[in-house]
Amino acid sequence: MKEYNLLIFSTSKPLKIGVYDGQRFLESFQMEGQLSDCLLPLFAKVCDKYPKVQTLFFINGPGSFMALKLVYIFAKTLAITKGIELLATNGFEFNGDSPIRAYGKSYFVRKKGQILLENFKELIQEAEYTFPPILNKDCFSPMIKPLYLLPAL
Repeated sequence: MKEYNLLIFSTSKPLKIGVYDGQRFLESFQMEGQLSDCLLPLFAKVCDKYPKVQTLFFINGPGSFMALKLVYIFAKTLAITKGIELLATNGFEFNGDSPIRAYGKSYFVRKKGQILLENFKELIQEAEYTFPPILNKDCFSPMIKPLYLLPAL
């Protein structure tokens, strides 16, 4: 049976999953709503069409603590139960290095490879995450733990 790679954008809305045949993009699926309500149903829908997943690529930050925790637990469960390889990277790889909202008018920005928190005078429109036509595995790492960049409040 042919194996596919999946790329999950779980730190933005709507939730999106891209399907790759090797490194070549095939199609994407998306679902509106809370990540906790959408992740499993959307993943099941993707797996109905593409039942054999080789590698799960995902964003491990920056973003919502809950989203980061949820996708990490989901991914680790798949790795343990299905033997799926896991690789992660930061969201800046897929949004054109645009600011990612943290809270209020604070945004995460990436400058010279470092992720920082920056305050803006006004809310800004966040860039959409886009699936690349060719998935560059070199942008990802087996270090998949969430990037918790803010202190607990």
